[in-house]
Amino acid sequence: MGFFDVISKEGLMNKYGEYTIFKHYIHNFNVCGKLFLSELRTDNNPSCIITDYNGRLVYQDFGTGDRYDCFSYVQQKYGLSFIDALNKINDDLSNGVKTKTIPIYKVDRHKNEYNIIKVDIRNWSDLDDKYWYDKYGLDEDILKKFNVYPITRYSINDNLFNTDEIAYGYYYGVYDKIHRWKIYQPYNSRFKWISNTNSSVVQGYHQLTESDLLIITSSLKDVMVLNEAGYNACALQAESNILTPDILNKLKTKTKCSRIVSIYDNDAIGIKYANKLTTEYGIPSIFMPEGSKDPSEFVDMYDYFSLLDYVESNL
Repeated sequence: MGFFDVISKEGLMNKYGEYTIFKHYIHNFNVCGKLFLSELRTDNNPSCIITDYNGRLVYQDFGTGDRYDCFSYVQQKYGLSFIDALNKINDDLSNGVKTKTIPIYKVDRHKNEYNIIKVDIRNWSDLDDKYWYDKYGLDEDILKKFNVYPITRYSINDNLFNTDEIAYGYYYGVYDKIHRWKIYQPYNSRFKWISNTNSSVVQGYHQLTESDLLIITSSLKDVMVLNEAGYNACALQAESNILTPDILNKLKTKTKCSRIVSIYDNDAIGIKYANKLTTEYGIPSIFMPEGSKDPSEFVDMYDYFSLLDYVESNL
């Protein structure tokens, strides 16, 4: 391009195409419709996919619900503005990449704008008590309160999958006319998390009440544990999700809280994003003591009295 040429989204699309751009910036990606490991977060189980929605290639992270086109993906990966992302793509792909590459598909192209998840709910069993109550002190009633259900099967866009013997569906309600679910299989090494949520879906939001203190934590399991301990708590879909001013204002309006603290995981990712909340919003953080990553793990190791004592002493 000449010095005065304008770099545009349409120009880059016409010259290179979405597949070429995605493939250049995602080393784990090769075939559309095939799951791969996220490069935006720690991901031990392939939970990301690039597939066709309404004629456009879209990156979907089933673990967090995040969704990007090829341009917003580059923005997210490198922390760039839209214009800077266009310039980076142009500079990077101008060196050796001359034409579009035709996408390779593992499965037929979908024409759904969103992934539709449905579940088959089963009855509560002794195995559920063993997992939830024996470990975390959470019974069937508290799980029902937070719309967590034991399931036997789930489907994604009418493709049916059997679950592990121990599997659950977290139901978040209807957003943008779509029922939002997260599938949790705690002992599945490949598909522990599958979801059609996005970063606007706050876990535990509908169960929040008015209180002086609000705790933002890292998972719905931790939300339920903190709720059992007597705290008002919620969680973003992932610690790496950005707490936007709009979401923060909604939380403050709903709870009428005067104090907000975070209890993120006591690991590198949790500490990084808890510090980000402190920097951007002045939200102080509490971390579980060494040896326990989060509130639910702490309760599994000790008990609720110890959790309450620890949190209160660090507020």
